[in-house]
Amino acid sequence: MTYVEFFDKATVENVCACLAQAPERVVLVGHDRDVVAEHIARYKALLSGRGYANVEFVPRTVNPNKLDDIVELLSDIVENYDDCVIDLTGGEDLVLVAVGIVKERYAYKNVQFQRLNLYTNRMGDCDGDGITIMASGTEPSLSVAENVALYGGEVVFDETRRNYTPQWNVTESLVRDVRRIWEVCRQNAKDWNKQIGTLKALSGCCMEGDGSLKTTAALSAVQGTATAYLWDYNLLQTLYMQGFLLAYSNDFRTVSVTYRDEFVKAMLTMEGRALEMKVFVEALACKDAKGAVYNDVLNGVVIDWDGVEGTAENEIDVLLMHGIIPVFVSCKNGTIEKDEVYKLNAVSQRFGTKYAKRVLVSTAMAFARQDTLEEFKDRTESLDILLVTDVHTLSDEQWQAEISTWWKNTKE
Repeated sequence: MTYVEFFDKATVENVCACLAQAPERVVLVGHDRDVVAEHIARYKALLSGRGYANVEFVPRTVNPNKLDDIVELLSDIVENYDDCVIDLTGGEDLVLVAVGIVKERYAYKNVQFQRLNLYTNRMGDCDGDGITIMASGTEPSLSVAENVALYGGEVVFDETRRNYTPQWNVTESLVRDVRRIWEVCRQNAKDWNKQIGTLKALSGCCMEGDGSLKTTAALSAVQGTATAYLWDYNLLQTLYMQGFLLAYSNDFRTVSVTYRDEFVKAMLTMEGRALEMKVFVEALACKDAKGAVYNDVLNGVVIDWDGVEGTAENEIDVLLMHGIIPVFVSCKNGTIEKDEVYKLNAVSQRFGTKYAKRVLVSTAMAFARQDTLEEFKDRTESLDILLVTDVHTLSDEQWQAEISTWWKNTKE
């Protein structure tokens, strides 16, 4: 079987049919030889990782503005490959006109024309014979890392570089801990951030070193490092009573905190981690009639834009995959920088193009700069960013009901 794919800047369109059923070869038609070659390398890497290293890719280039040239090229492909399946998921309008001419010209051949709807994962018949080529029960899907790689980037995991994208061992105990910590956090997000910022500062200047669960430092050093110093005995006592802290002390010269384990330390030394992890565990819990709503969920996702260490990098708080639809989530448990929406939009456009969904989750709408709620809402709406506010009021069930809808395309 030979798939004929038409290059589209929405990269996933060029390979989605192969994810439904791997062919013997793929003929990728584009207009820029170097760009086609670059993308073929990405597609080969993806399919090889899926166990389909033997799929042959054939690059073909043509002037996209000359109908006769496109018709001639497609005719040559159809005449050379008797098992053609022409995938119309990607491609420009003139290509579709050429496909119609070729369909009529080679009506006597068993050329299949089809298109995959990326939102429903349904393969549509485009030639009227009622036949579509798709493995029974197979729905195309990508992991977060695969999706980013298709667009030329790389998810940098903490096993490669310290303090980068974490890979949690998600157990019932971890989920329970996240929910319990979130319960404490959501009571007063503003003071929570100040206290966690203080614990972060303490961890950064502790005498025992970064890897220690016991963190001790001079009070003056912590006050000088913390953005907004706070030592809330009630909050710390709550964390202590729940077993997250094994000890804490402050004699006004030295402060000290001992964490239960590395996971708790990670949760309590980063201001936004409680909200970020809450989204993470509830997204994993989302279910529908087919099973899990999201086939992959990562948090604290560090994306290297070009795979070259030390160049452009961005962090996305949570990244979800519903099949091959990516959902980019920004979590704000405190003040919101005005530029946050533009960063979210830029990263999602680069690594999801028109299929990317964007969500900004917040507890309270507090802004770091001069701004009003209406101005901010207008900005998010213009960038097609879903704004979800007051999430500290949601139950677990309400969280899951909300998150389950984020992948949907409201324009369809």
